[in-house]
Amino acid sequence: MAAYSNYFINGDTLQNATGVFTDLDMTILAPNGLYSNGVVSREQSSSGLGPITICPTCSNVLCEHNIAIDPPGPSKVTLDYGMGSSVGAIKVTIYGITTSVVGVGVKQGINGFFNTFSSTGDSGQTYLAGPDVDALTYFYTDNFKAPCSNWINGIASPPVSPQLETYSYTPSSGSFIPTGVFNPYSFTNRTASAVLSTTGDMVAYIPSDTSEPTLSVTAVYPCPTQPLISVRCPTLLYDFQGNLSTTSDIDPCSLSVGGRKLVHGKVRGTTDGQFEVGDYIFTTDTLGSGVYDQLSDGEWKSLGSYFPASSTFYCSFEVKYGIIISVSDC
Repeated sequence: MAAYSNYFINGDTLQNATGVFTDLDMTILAPNGLYSNGVVSREQSSSGLGPITICPTCSNVLCEHNIAIDPPGPSKVTLDYGMGSSVGAIKVTIYGITTSVVGVGVKQGINGFFNTFSSTGDSGQTYLAGPDVDALTYFYTDNFKAPCSNWINGIASPPVSPQLETYSYTPSSGSFIPTGVFNPYSFTNRTASAVLSTTGDMVAYIPSDTSEPTLSVTAVYPCPTQPLISVRCPTLLYDFQGNLSTTSDIDPCSLSVGGRKLVHGKVRGTTDGQFEVGDYIFTTDTLGSGVYDQLSDGEWKSLGSYFPASSTFYCSFEVKYGIIISVSDC
């Protein structure tokens, strides 16, 4: 697999450059080898860059190219997004889930699975997950009953027509093309009930892990209409010095609170530091560092002033998979 790192080029694109360098002043040539921006690759020697080779199809792309997963037909697509050394949180968004069905698997490193989502709509469903959160999960909505023979009345069945194909991304055309057939199939890990049609878009924030600079996203589309999946490079979220208790499953309002640095991933919230149900909450050891830790599942106590849904000085809130699923006054 390719290694991602930061380099400097003496052109506006790799296609127009004559060399790849390791320093800002561009006086030190990068080591000999193949370099690619996901669109072309070029081999560098001691004399500079060689001829341009167009990448025919790619499973590896760079996050800054903003390549969304959007194939033209029933298919399976896997893209590995290179995140480089940036810190912060990666944002994965699924658009159009209310018009179709999609299976999604998001993985960072060997064991880092992120197949749980919040949603922008006020549907009453505070987090969306399948029975096995460590496996590719199928999401579908209540108004999506009989769209195709692969997914009838909300029940998945082995594809007959249309056939599912594997698609790969082609940088030269900026499109996805069929490269094989997806077989065998398994649609069993689906949400226990339909996602409501008022769900809106599905959103996940994933803390960046610079030791695992690749985020792998697999999407399976059983039917002809495909929700679009967007993956954004790690960015800094709003963080601030706040107050938080330890977690408790008994009576969080009886706990004392202490100083904790809190991080806000907005999903339904619109104001920094004002947490709404459906938003993500993390902690950090150092403000501005971009290194975030997910809160453990459970109930917590904090200041009500951080939560518009609270009318008291202190409040409790429950977290599941890093998502705030309820807020109560203390």
